[in-house]
Amino acid sequence: MKFFKILLISCLMLIAAQSLAFAGSGKAIVPHWYVYNDGNTNIQTSNIFISNISKNDLIVKITLYNKDSTVYAANIDYHDFQNNNTEIGAGKSVNYKINANSIGTEDAYGYAVIEWSNKNDDNDTIGLVAWADWTTRGENKGYAVTVNNGMPF
Repeated sequence: MKFFKILLISCLMLIAAQSLAFAGSGKAIVPHWYVYNDGNTNIQTSNIFISNISKNDLIVKITLYNKDSTVYAANIDYHDFQNNNTEIGAGKSVNYKINANSIGTEDAYGYAVIEWSNKNDDNDTIGLVAWADWTTRGENKGYAVTVNNGMPF
């Protein structure tokens, strides 16, 4: 019986240590984004909406991967970010808008990775919640894109 108690306590401590190892940072994948601009009425954009649900400012990095696995970094609009678009304030929400690179027949699409970490010595276990969308101007079409199954990360 004593051996069983020691084994149980050891397992619980191992589980607790593993969960604490991930505190202070997080990551989620946006499974789809799409942009296109024909120079006329067919203008399609994507948005990623992110809310900081912690009581601390968080450092946030968003990386867009194009259909050919290259990083897509042009024509991004940052709304309500802090510190050169690298942070989200405590309790605040931001919009990361993805626009077409240029006018023409080439479309761009892929996925994105959202990563966050604590700015100071804070130790938040979760920090963000996010969702995304794709919309087309002129035709009023679009759809929502679930990020992390709607759960905080």
